[in-house]
Amino acid sequence: MRLGQMAEQRGSSAELRAFGHMLLIDHAKAKVDALPVVRAHGLAPSDEMASEAKNEATKLAGLSGAAFDREFASYMVKDHEQDIEDFTKAAEGSDQDTARLARTTLPVLRKHLATARYLLDSQKLATG
Repeated sequence: MRLGQMAEQRGSSAELRAFGHMLLIDHAKAKVDALPVVRAHGLAPSDEMASEAKNEATKLAGLSGAAFDREFASYMVKDHEQDIEDFTKAAEGSDQDTARLARTTLPVLRKHLATARYLLDSQKLATG
């Protein structure tokens, strides 16, 4: 969510800022939807960023303009490809609550990936 906030605030294109906003909204909803499953497994919800995301936030903090947009879109492609792989496995797992959550989340992740790919392609054309 923090990376989406960075994109919403610092993106140089309106499309990238809109994507950042979409990520904020969708990930906030996903977090709420995941809470019952998290709690059912005896886990505590966390706002802690993954180390890879922290590293990306640091990298993005040093960029601006089209370079920021390209890096953000590129990272979102890689991140969402991995998320889709992980959620696809979870959707096929034996835990019904986790599988149901994964199945309902996958369409949103695919939408994010498609948007990130579109933005990345747009940025490459703009600079190429």
